[in-house]
Order: sequence, then C-alpha cells, then structure tokens
Amino acid sequence: MLVITACGTSTTDKVNTNEDPVMDTTASMPADDSNVEEMVVADDTDMIADDTEETNDGPLIIEVEAYQFDYYPNPITIPAGQKVTIMLSSRDSGHSLSIPELGINIEAYPDQPGEQTFTVDEPGTYAFRCMIYCGSGHKGMEGTLIVE
Repeated sequence: MLVITACGTSTTDKVNTNEDPVMDTTASMPADDSNVEEMVVADDTDMIADDTEETNDGPLIIEVEAYQFDYYPNPITIPAGQKVTIMLSSRDSGHSLSIPELGINIEAYPDQPGEQTFTVDEPGTYAFRCMIYCGSGHKGMEGTLIVE
C-alpha cells in the first residue's frame, strides 16, 4: 500500500529516476504536522473506481443513434449472457430497433429516446431493422447485433 501525504507547506518527494521500475515512496515531512492531510492510495489490485461495484451487477449500457437511414454504431457487439440495455435515440424522425426473434423492439423519436434491457445467452449474429416508416430509404434501414 502507498500512502501519499499532502500538507500546506512544501515537501520534497524523492523518486527513484534510474531504470529500476521500483519507486522510492518516502517523502520529507514538515516539522509541524498540524496542517497535514493523509490520503491512502491502494495498490494496483485495488485500483477500481468507487462506482464500479454498482455497475458490475448492472447492465452494459449501449447508446445507439438512429437516423435516416442507418444506425450508429452498426454493427453492435455484445457478450453472450450479459445483461444489456440499448438506449436508442433519433435525430430526425421516428425510428425503431427491432429484433423479433429476441423479443426486442425499441422505439425512439426526436427528443423522446427509448430503451430496453435484455440478455442474449446464445452467441450468434442477429439482424435488426427499423419498423417505423421513416422515409424513402426505410426498407434498407437495417443493422447487425453480434453476440460473442
């Protein structure tokens, strides 16, 4: 564990600058420690953001933008067995992202996004398409979901 000390007076940190990857973590301390604050930094195995634990159990969030006549990103790749939330937004008209075989149908309109949370256990490639008529290129508005 590495302890970093900060204070109101100037300190001099000694760092090993040679080729050796190990750092000397000692620091000179002021004689008066009345203005000293201590911060503990975990070693490499514990360097995880505080909110990571909350998101580990939550779904993988994928933001998808629909527009005439495509999706971004496209294709979309997700891990098999992982809970996923697709958040669909539209920049120009009503659109949807529909994969009937997986029970997925998300609709979005400008300023009115849609979302759906799901899990796909079986790896494979699944086609999705827009099910809301959105103009002359609507028939070709398709994409691919890849489950690995």
